Amino acid sequence: MATLACSLAGAEERVVLSALPGSTAFFGGEPGKIALDVTAADLFEGTAAWSLTANRRTAARGEIAVSAGPGKPGRLVIPFAAPPVREEVRISLDLELVLTDRAGVEVARFELPIWLFPKEPFADRGQWLESLDLHVYDPAKNTLAAFDDARIPYRYLRSLGAMESLEAGVLVIGEGVSFARERQLSAAILGAVARGVTVIVLAPENGEVRLTPEKEEAARLESLSFRRDEVLTQIDKRLSPLSWPADVSLPLARFELVARTGETLVRVDDAADSWLWVEATYAGKGRLTVCGANVIDGWAKGPAPRYLLAGLLESLAPAETSTTP
Repeated sequence: MATLACSLAGAEERVVLSALPGSTAFFGGEPGKIALDVTAADLFEGTAAWSLTANRRTAARGEIAVSAGPGKPGRLVIPFAAPPVREEVRISLDLELVLTDRAGVEVARFELPIWLFPKEPFADRGQWLESLDLHVYDPAKNTLAAFDDARIPYRYLRSLGAMESLEAGVLVIGEGVSFARERQLSAAILGAVARGVTVIVLAPENGEVRLTPEKEEAARLESLSFRRDEVLTQIDKRLSPLSWPADVSLPLARFELVARTGETLVRVDDAADSWLWVEATYAGKGRLTVCGANVIDGWAKGPAPRYLLAGLLESLAPAETSTTP
C-alpha cells in the first residue's frame, strides 16, 4: 500500500501521519474524503487542525479529535466538497494539517497536494481520438463499456483473426484477458506489431505475454523497458499511487521478465516488487505497452484510472495533436 508519511523533526517517536490511497485525486463538483493513518509509539490524544487552500485562499477548514497508540493506529478522515471544475481544467488544492497534543504542543505537520479533475478526460477531443484509429479486442466487453462511457471511438474486433487486417492505428487488448486461455493472442499481437500497429494490453488476468516472435525477422525487438509505480507520475505529473481510488487495489497485475532460449516474455505475477509497466519497441513503427494498472476496474471510482489512460493515449500522438492543458 502506498503511503506518504510525515512528522516533525525529532518527533518521530511520538506520532507519524500517513496519507492513504485515494487521497490526492477527486472529481470536481463531488464529495471527497482524504484519509490518513496516525501511528504513535505511545498513547497519544490530541487534535488535528486542517485546511484546504486554492491559490493561497482557504477553501475549507476544520478540526478532528485524534487518538492512537501502540498497535492501534488512528484514522483521520477529512470530508470536503470539491468545487466544480470546467472541462479541460485541473485545479490544485493544498492540504495542510497540524497535529497538537492535549497540552496544545505541535507534534506533527503534514502537507499534501490535491488535484481536482473534470469527469471527461476526452471532452472536445473527438477529432484527435478519431486520428488514433483505435481497435479493441475485448471478450469481457468491460473495456468497451468504459470506452462507450467516455465516447471514445473505436472499431470492435470480435476475433483474433480480425487483427490480421490491421496495418496501422492502435490496438487495445481489453482489461482482464487471459493469455493462459487465449494461447494464440501473443502471436496475433506480435503480427500486428510487425505491421507497424501500436498495441496496448490492459492488465491481463494471467498467463504470459510474448515480446519476441518465433521468427525474429517478423517483429525485431529494438528496445525493452520496465517501470514500477512511478510510471503513473511519469505519464501524468498529477498522478501517483496515492491518486488511485481507495477501494480499487493498485495494481490488477504485475509482471516479471522471463527469458528462454529464443524468446523473451513477461509473466503475470503478483509479487510486490514486480513491474507495473512494460514497453517494447520494434523495427519500424511497432510498439507494445503492457499496463498492469486496473484502468477499467477503477474507471467509475475516481479520476486517476481514466486520466492514466488519457496520458497513455496522448503519448502515442504527435505533440501537435495533443490538446491536454
